[in-house]
Amino acid sequence: MARVLLGRLVLWGWLLSLCGCGRVGVQLVDGGADAGELDGAPLADVGVGPGLDDGAVDAASPADASELADGALTDAAPTDAGADVGMACADDDVDGVCTGIDNCPSVANSDQADADRDGIGDLCEDMDGDGKPDVSDPCPADNPDDSDADGVCNSADGCPTDATKTAPGVCGCNVTPPLGLVAYWPLDEASGSSASELVGNRNGTLRNFAATPWVAGRHGNALSFDGSNDYVEVGSVTPSLRSLAFWVRPVSFAAVATNTGWLSPTANGDPNNGWMDATNVYVSDDNYANAGILNDITNDFYGFGMQLPASASILGIEAEVEMKSDNPTGSFGIELTWNRGGNYTSTGRQGPLTTGEQYWPFGGPTDLWGAHTWLPAELGDASFRVVLSKQGINFSPMTPGIDHLRVRVHHSSVPLNRAILDLGGGPRVELSASSIALSGFPNGSTIYIDGVAGATLDNNWHHVVITTLTNVDVSAFAIGRAAGYPYYLNGLVDDVKLLTQVPTAADRDTLRLSPSCR
Repeated sequence: MARVLLGRLVLWGWLLSLCGCGRVGVQLVDGGADAGELDGAPLADVGVGPGLDDGAVDAASPADASELADGALTDAAPTDAGADVGMACADDDVDGVCTGIDNCPSVANSDQADADRDGIGDLCEDMDGDGKPDVSDPCPADNPDDSDADGVCNSADGCPTDATKTAPGVCGCNVTPPLGLVAYWPLDEASGSSASELVGNRNGTLRNFAATPWVAGRHGNALSFDGSNDYVEVGSVTPSLRSLAFWVRPVSFAAVATNTGWLSPTANGDPNNGWMDATNVYVSDDNYANAGILNDITNDFYGFGMQLPASASILGIEAEVEMKSDNPTGSFGIELTWNRGGNYTSTGRQGPLTTGEQYWPFGGPTDLWGAHTWLPAELGDASFRVVLSKQGINFSPMTPGIDHLRVRVHHSSVPLNRAILDLGGGPRVELSASSIALSGFPNGSTIYIDGVAGATLDNNWHHVVITTLTNVDVSAFAIGRAAGYPYYLNGLVDDVKLLTQVPTAADRDTLRLSPSCR
């Protein structure tokens, strides 16, 4: 039949050439089974002859409604009786649709469903372009499907390159958290009265803080402690603590003012010894020392037993004299010497005297009694003297009586240790001058500052890790103070963690360097 059709086409072409007619738009009619068939092809076979087909899909002809051609004069559904009966086409997926026009030639889909009308059958869609049809792709929206092979598609995996995690957690992706993390307070809140704990929901309660204690921290926000009375109260955490970590930034290492308390003399007369019954000034008991009726009589008193830190700065000296006078005229004088009478301060006077007994104050918390710069060693028993004198315009009967002398020295000192963390039951971490100190920890506990064993730090941010050789019971955890200890932290704290395992060197780096583990 093909030869007959070919012959006819050649003949018709020759005849058309003789008549000068063009080939475009000419319709051929075969008059047979396809009679009246109209094709969208350039040449239609209408009127050519019985049983001849042009291989096109003839949607306009009812006879060919189910006929699908593959371009080789073969039909997927040969229903136009005659020339096409029994002829076959390539159908790779055996779905009754020729491969050449099948919108899903590798998967049987006789219905040729194509929901998005993109020319690709629904069963052959490959949304992520990874070569796997969506129907058989375990992750049809991901290319690659599962990078870390953990069974979770990349689009649903919070850590698509970390096979151990499907969510970042407290240490992020691709970071192995130190073993035994039992509690973690990021201290990243910006308001409120609670400090969230991310591992065991052991949230802390802020006590006595100012309205806005949250400040910029080492990572995110941090809590600012004013050294007065504010702290974070948590409670019991674990009976088996082996290590803890935190960031700290001391506000200042400036010395704080303190004083010796009131001290009384225990000796007198070196070098001046002019008063009668001078030992009566040692205690307040209504027994008096006096200078008699002579003018400008002095007596030195010492042996106060002062204990001052060698690094202290003297801020001021106070003295109080408990006395009365039978004749309140003239005045009473008091002087200080720092070198056993070699030099004296400017005389401090108080008057007029009164007949009633009372303590008269001299000096004060910031009074240095002149231009001299006092050294702690100059206030020791070997050097320091208080000199009492009587000055009067009448020689008699001015007889002041001295019942008691006492002295108090105000000075700056290295501040007492400030509690940073309280574990309850005794163990606490302290800020001691420019270092971290441990109180109540097991012997052999180790401090690491910024990844290196040691305890020294300044008032910048520093990461602290503390490890123990034995378990510590964290029965009443607090940040910023310790129960029964009066010295509160003055500084900033961030990212506090407690662990039941001793971290390795790599773990310590993770705690310090990992942006998520902080």
